[in-house]
Amino acid sequence: LWRQDWQLQKAFFWQMTWRIPALQPGAILLSSDTPFPYISDNSLTFPLNLTYAPDNRTTELYYAFFFVSVRLGHELEALEPGLPVHQDYLAAEFDSTSEQVVAVHFNPPGCFRVLHPTYDRDLPSAPASGVVAERWLKAGVPILPRTAVKALPFSHPDQIVAGAAAPFAVFGPEPPHTWCYYFEKADLARQAGDWSTVAEIGDRAFAASYQPDDASEYLPFIEGYARTGRWEQARELTRKSADLMPLLRPALCAVWERVSAAADTGITADQVEKMKAELGYCPYPEE
Repeated sequence: LWRQDWQLQKAFFWQMTWRIPALQPGAILLSSDTPFPYISDNSLTFPLNLTYAPDNRTTELYYAFFFVSVRLGHELEALEPGLPVHQDYLAAEFDSTSEQVVAVHFNPPGCFRVLHPTYDRDLPSAPASGVVAERWLKAGVPILPRTAVKALPFSHPDQIVAGAAAPFAVFGPEPPHTWCYYFEKADLARQAGDWSTVAEIGDRAFAASYQPDDASEYLPFIEGYARTGRWEQARELTRKSADLMPLLRPALCAVWERVSAAADTGITADQVEKMKAELGYCPYPEE
């Protein structure tokens, strides 16, 4: 179990740095409880700082890692804008505001995720019943825990900036670039609205025959292909995702609503309506 936990930690930090090349000082990574049974959010805060601020020699920490279940209502008073955040780590202190929260989620074998208020708001979430939610998770259904859903609208991915971080050296050499590497880089490009890069990354991943364990990880590529006018690839991945995980239909519909509202995609209104009709469940038009 300890070895398995260590392997998960290494995967977490490498995937995180692929997705988050650098962070604004004061950023708070806010997560539902991670799959690491032997460590707390305090334990993640220090390697987080060693990763993104390796030259800091002061007693002021630049970054913090918070679990929603531990910090909400305490160090993080509420999920509201403009609230001060303070955490005393005895040997160091951290000060920030609630407007520097970045919601993240990690549930292997799915990839590390930065939760985006627009792109991830329609992902399948855990039912209200904790018993049912636990059954779904044990059955391998990839759903967002309710704590992650609570944090998602208050996530500020703009705290992620250009850079080139690598995990603290203890996490070892960079692992091979398999599916999660391509997903993280595509998700980063999606955040920037760089749809051509999303599509190019998808071409490389699929040419190497990589596939996700969580069908929702197709979403950036579907939108990347659609926004660059590549109708056949977007339609094929949409159908595949809906077949693999019917719970994704609202999120897939949201993708096509955004494509419909976007200019100069090369996708016609008739093609969008055809795709939405195939999905048969599109309750979330853009406001």
